[in-house]
Amino acid sequence: MHRFPRRAAAAAAACTVLAGCSQSGVSSVPPSRAISDSAKQASAPFGYSVHPRVRRLGDLLLHNCSSAGSTDCLTPTTIRSGYDFSYTPGVSDGSGQTIVIVDAFGSPTITKDVATFDKLFGLPDPVITTYYPGGKPTVNLNNATQLSWAEETSLDVEWAHAAAPGAAIALVIANNDQGQTIQATQLYAASNFPNSAMSLSFGVQELSINGGANNTQLVQAQQIYQTAAANHITVIASAGDLGAGGGFGTPNPQYPASDPNVLSVGGTNLSLFHNGRYRNESVWNDSDNCVSPCLLPNDGATGGAPSTIFTNALIPNQAILLGGKTARAVADVAYNASPNTGVVVVIGFSAKGVSPGTYAVGGTSQGPPQYAGIIAIANQLRAHMNPARGPLGPVTNALYGAVLQGAQTTKTPPFHDVSIGDNVFPAGSNGFSAGAGYDYPTGLGSPDINNLMNVLVNLP
Repeated sequence: MHRFPRRAAAAAAACTVLAGCSQSGVSSVPPSRAISDSAKQASAPFGYSVHPRVRRLGDLLLHNCSSAGSTDCLTPTTIRSGYDFSYTPGVSDGSGQTIVIVDAFGSPTITKDVATFDKLFGLPDPVITTYYPGGKPTVNLNNATQLSWAEETSLDVEWAHAAAPGAAIALVIANNDQGQTIQATQLYAASNFPNSAMSLSFGVQELSINGGANNTQLVQAQQIYQTAAANHITVIASAGDLGAGGGFGTPNPQYPASDPNVLSVGGTNLSLFHNGRYRNESVWNDSDNCVSPCLLPNDGATGGAPSTIFTNALIPNQAILLGGKTARAVADVAYNASPNTGVVVVIGFSAKGVSPGTYAVGGTSQGPPQYAGIIAIANQLRAHMNPARGPLGPVTNALYGAVLQGAQTTKTPPFHDVSIGDNVFPAGSNGFSAGAGYDYPTGLGSPDINNLMNVLVNLP
């Protein structure tokens, strides 16, 4: 693990954009400045959170994970088979590309854990470099919040690598989970890794953001994603794990998934035939749509809702597809997320309730690192096949454009249209049903990666 040698310069740059940032990364306001109540609300900081759904696998279940058609857990092999993609080393594996993962605190055993993961599933060892823009944190895994971030780090790194085994991974770690610190960490990532894919498996419900669109921290975050767009970075974020409302009575999406410069990923239950090929999918919702065996009932459901803050003015193709609706819609796309069809993750640290071993991990945070791998491979292929077009950068509007132009009606549609289930969670609350075409829980659908790759490689 290495610290970036220009850490002090990066922190200074972050404080230039993030107005009011102190040297420690904590926002400060001069005591002499009088601030109205409305201004205080608009400048009130908010925090991001992660809550991966984790369950321990026994030896028998781990053995079953390698079986075609397993519903206990999914491996790199079964995911590739189910979503129709086989990488070719050096050609379509992400070689020469970088996946950027932003997390807080990190995992103390991530290097060893990835090596164990690779050995289990026959993957090459990756190039992982860890950056600490605000300094390396001291991690206390007996703290529930820090434990969740450590588990999230394991999921993100291992499955970004599984999706694009040849890509380099830049793991950019915030030294705490305070909103302004994570903002500065994201700015560092957006400024220092151009032409990459950036995975964000965290968020905050829009209705938790005091002051809404006028919130100072939100405005700063938007500027960061604009910087990423200018640097040809594809930013991908999870849609949330508590249904359409995210704990509120009114449907509202999770941020940064709702940012117009971000590709948002909703969640599904992925079902495979016994030969490992794709069978079908439904909306991930454990309260009414749990798959068998339902080992973790009522654990969560995918987010997805119209934004209460943003319009889709920057995503005009989405507005057209939605018949002129002006609210930015989340999700854009979908991926397996149910803990009952969780992906295998190796965890090597010990904490209360956790011991080293293999786990099945669920939640919509499965999606961003794997979509980042898809983007990395697409950028690799574009560099070989369409070098004049360059890396993808923001793809959200272009994907809606491809669908408007008929990509889904060809013999090789890029998305599986998920039309079963809903994100009403808990049962009886407000939410949305899936249906033919676009829907809030699963967006355009989950990927047929070979078909989607053809679309991504040829996007302008």
